Amino acid sequence: MIILGTRGVPNQHGGFEALAEHLLDVYTSMGLECLVIGNRDPEVSSSVIGRITALPALRSLETPLRTWSVRKQARGHESVLVVNPVNVLTAMWLAHRGSHVLLHMDGMEDQRDKWGYFAKRVHRLARYIAAKSNLTLVTDSKEIQDWYRHTYRKDSMFIAYGGCQHAESDPAHTWREEFVSDYYLVVARPEPENQILEICSAYLNSTSPWPLIVVGAPVRPTPYWKKVHRLVGESKRVQLAGSIYDRKHLCELYRGARGVIHGHTVGGTNPALVDALSHGCPVYAHANPYNKEVVGSTAPMWRNAQELERFFTADRTPQASVHAREFIGRYNWADVTNLYMKAFEEA
Repeated sequence: MIILGTRGVPNQHGGFEALAEHLLDVYTSMGLECLVIGNRDPEVSSSVIGRITALPALRSLETPLRTWSVRKQARGHESVLVVNPVNVLTAMWLAHRGSHVLLHMDGMEDQRDKWGYFAKRVHRLARYIAAKSNLTLVTDSKEIQDWYRHTYRKDSMFIAYGGCQHAESDPAHTWREEFVSDYYLVVARPEPENQILEICSAYLNSTSPWPLIVVGAPVRPTPYWKKVHRLVGESKRVQLAGSIYDRKHLCELYRGARGVIHGHTVGGTNPALVDALSHGCPVYAHANPYNKEVVGSTAPMWRNAQELERFFTADRTPQASVHAREFIGRYNWADVTNLYMKAFEEA
């Protein structure tokens, strides 16, 4: 199997990258061929297309053009997973040449604030072409699956994400109230739709005595990230920890948090949310259909910064949002692997 359209592996707090890294590890351990060609791999980013799409004005075309530029490396392979509907032309090209192709439809990219008018139109057009094609589509959220069914009468295969592999295999690798430390935790890429700015603002306006640790940072400072830095200023209450890719360290942070604040607003299923819940952490997520699908309708959620501020100020006794083993029964990498194998067989 070849996986195209991701930034590449190892995973750096990305959904597609988490999926690609896991499938690569599992397929390889089974003695099967698996290759991930990332759009930001050195040989891709240093190519002519890579250098052109590195220009700020062409940022919105980076993914489709770089994925298209490496399509011939996947030609002739029986199974190809193409992620992101904006890569639909690459997926169709490979399917026409005999590969069994799955196209992962991601969330609602056209709703992301980071994209301008042109980029949003590109995402909508790509999504429309994919829905009208004969490709086998994969959705990671039942809400997204239903949306395609109702909007385009297009069926897709629902395959979500797994969480922490250690938690899946070891029941003792879990959050416990008696081991809680004195901090709140956010793990997210610093993009507007992930609401890091709103979370930090709500926290700083609260009277919470516990620090807020924010994990995640851009490779290069962005205007949004600069806003976060200006807001936090010299405050010692918010710790901008940067990106943490060490799995052991990240697990320790999850297992010791008083609560994990999740602000993702653009569906579907977010791997960071699944990761936190697989540890059994108390999670306080933004109230949207995608998060509700994962956390459950009875879990506490927040709709705006004012509600989040009240949550921080109230400083409730930490309680797990869901039972970790029950959650892992629904979201785990073993099922994900089996479902992708089945999907390729049916493609």
